[in-house]
Amino acid sequence: MVKKKSNKFGYTRQYHISLSYQQIELYEKAIKTQNELYQFALKYLYKTYGRKHIGRPLPFGQGINYLNNKIKAMFIKEKYDLKRWNAKKLGLSSHAADEFLKTIFTNFSQYRKRLEQAGQMSDVEKYNLRMNITKDKNGKHKNPKHRSWYRKGSMNFLRNNNTFRTITSQKLPNGNTKLVSPHHLNVADFGEIIVFGNLKNINFEEIALTKIKRLPDNTFRLQITFTR
Repeated sequence: MVKKKSNKFGYTRQYHISLSYQQIELYEKAIKTQNELYQFALKYLYKTYGRKHIGRPLPFGQGINYLNNKIKAMFIKEKYDLKRWNAKKLGLSSHAADEFLKTIFTNFSQYRKRLEQAGQMSDVEKYNLRMNITKDKNGKHKNPKHRSWYRKGSMNFLRNNNTFRTITSQKLPNGNTKLVSPHHLNVADFGEIIVFGNLKNINFEEIALTKIKRLPDNTFRLQITFTR
């Protein structure tokens, strides 16, 4: 079990877990849909708020939820010809999609800040940057890969079989996650999973998010984020 700090919620703990073949299939289906959603959302954000629309303000507050719901609706209509989110067909819960889109929007917002700063460069400065003529304060060239001015800090599309590894579990009707035994946990979307760690001392009322993550060695971790 690994414990690490989280500024947003409180702290996060990770547990080694074992998934059945059916649960692994559920995970892989969810990851596939999540990858597609990432590509779709990123394309929309670049097209709507990218370098050609620097002056267009990003939404804030409830406007972010409206934007994410709009992206979800367009995604299921164009990709799956659905009118409503269907977790059984998509393999990904609406809650998991919401949490994922919030992360995408947060990262894109950070990129937009850099984009707005870079957009104030003159045409000569942009050309010099692209041709790797511009140097930093230490005399080193700033752009050895000859990237355009709007690429600094940009978010990349998934290529070469790159994929995400973490799925956020939706909340159960009567709570986040239910304890079956000290080593068995019932997680929404996946059912009962085996945990290689003792869970009897966990305060389930403080659970904010539950995630399942696949590591490069193909083992799985349960990641629980708690509030304080």
